[in-house]
Amino acid sequence: MSPPSRRPPEKSVSVPGFGWFLFVIPGMALVSLCHVQPSLLSTLPIPTPIAKAAGYIAERPNLAALIFYAAWGAHVAEGLVAGLKSSRAGMNSAAVLFWGLQTFILGFPSMIELNKVLRSNKAKDS
Repeated sequence: MSPPSRRPPEKSVSVPGFGWFLFVIPGMALVSLCHVQPSLLSTLPIPTPIAKAAGYIAERPNLAALIFYAAWGAHVAEGLVAGLKSSRAGMNSAAVLFWGLQTFILGFPSMIELNKVLRSNKAKDS
């Protein structure tokens, strides 16, 4: 039996505000450095409050590991969920890949955008 035919969604992609890219990507890099290579922190031009927080975390290897694995695990899980949700919504493979990768990189801001797109498409279908 073939799956029911679905009309492709009218809107498939959306991008959160540019500020999220400026916040999340360096944040994930900093979290990674705290765990993987804390000695590099002192060589980076990081604003003082952020450097103090990163230094505090880097001095505590167990805390750095916990934050590192939790953050990366959450981003991987969010990316997979976003890909699954967009696929189930009938989006084409390029849109599914877009949502999975964008949400892996940005996390919850991208998931919020995906949910907005899905709600918008559902309202238009009604």
